[in-house]
Amino acid sequence: MKATKLCEKINKAFPEANAVTYDEWLGEEEISEDGIWFRSEGVVAPDGYRLFDYWDDESYHPDLEALVEKHGFYLQPQDAGTLMAFRL
Repeated sequence: MKATKLCEKINKAFPEANAVTYDEWLGEEEISEDGIWFRSEGVVAPDGYRLFDYWDDESYHPDLEALVEKHGFYLQPQDAGTLMAFRL
């Protein structure tokens, strides 16, 4: 699945995730279909759990992790407040 389509799925399931393609992180004009940037530091999911907790063994919301992995991506922190997803 392309990153643009996966961003749509993520943002539908987790509206506060504000997922965009990785090129927006880099400031490039060409759309990157191999990476996603979550513009959402400290955001919680509709069920009240955090999408990402760097300080808790880099734990991810299980539904978010399952969604990205189902579509051939994996989650990876950039730093304590920035979450990315990249193609496997």
